[in-house]
Amino acid sequence: MARKKKKKLKVSRSDFEMVSEIDSDPDLSWLGRFTDSPKGWFVDRQTGQIYDESGNEATWPGTEDSIKSDWAPGASSREFRYFEFGPNHLPHQPGNWSHVPPKDLTDVRKEFGSIFAADVAYAIKDWDWAEAINEGQISILCIAAKVDVEVPVGDTVDVQTIESGFVCGVDEEMADEMFKEQCVELESILEGMDIKVVP
Repeated sequence: MARKKKKKLKVSRSDFEMVSEIDSDPDLSWLGRFTDSPKGWFVDRQTGQIYDESGNEATWPGTEDSIKSDWAPGASSREFRYFEFGPNHLPHQPGNWSHVPPKDLTDVRKEFGSIFAADVAYAIKDWDWAEAINEGQISILCIAAKVDVEVPVGDTVDVQTIESGFVCGVDEEMADEMFKEQCVELESILEGMDIKVVP
């Protein structure tokens, strides 16, 4: 009697689901940090005044005009007074823009007035984002993809859940984009288990 060929398991890509968990301890050091003892460029959360690494009021190049944010959330006596900017934009490093095409640099100058001003604006944006995370207005997540696979066991079916790895530190607004990347990883895992993925 011929032995029946084992039927290959398969799942539908449309059945992939997102797994989302709150990242309880996200690494936000690239944005900056809240502190009472800043060491680099920082902003006073009470006034919006920006200071350089020497603790002096930062000024616009070639002028004595201080650099100050139009917005400041304030800080209670129980909170850190300052926000120290991460290494992305301040202090201004012209070399950080060397990879940007000339046309894009021209567009940046038109929008902000100068590359230095763009770095200041982006640093303030990072600070704003950090404040929103601190206030719980934005959630930082860990994202994975999963799918249930039906495995025949005798006369019954055993359902096994297969997951991709988790990626943490994801802004909730980027969750869908990260889910797509994790679906690619999940598909690779399934193929490695000899499980066919169909649309």
